[in-house]
Amino acid sequence: MDKVVVAYFNPQPMLILGNFNAKYRTWGSSRTDVRSELVAEWTAGLVLRLLNVSTCVLSWASLSAVRRISGWKVMEVENFSDHNVCPPQQQWEQRPPAS
Repeated sequence: MDKVVVAYFNPQPMLILGNFNAKYRTWGSSRTDVRSELVAEWTAGLVLRLLNVSTCVLSWASLSAVRRISGWKVMEVENFSDHNVCPPQQQWEQRPPAS
């Protein structure tokens, strides 16, 4: 997580997606556990916005990335997990190549 904290100070849009195995009432779970309290505190400190409600697979975005998310798409690929891959659909600006 330290690398992500450093990335926060970079002005580029940032997404954090993952299976955090954290149960938090606000995220749709029936209870809150210690891990979720740590994750919630960490993401609040980074001023990240939660993009979805789930019992363990969560997605956050920096404020500059939130406005670029236009939806989600479930990918039909084998990933050897009990979770589907659902990347956000984004509108990232294309920068011209450096000259």
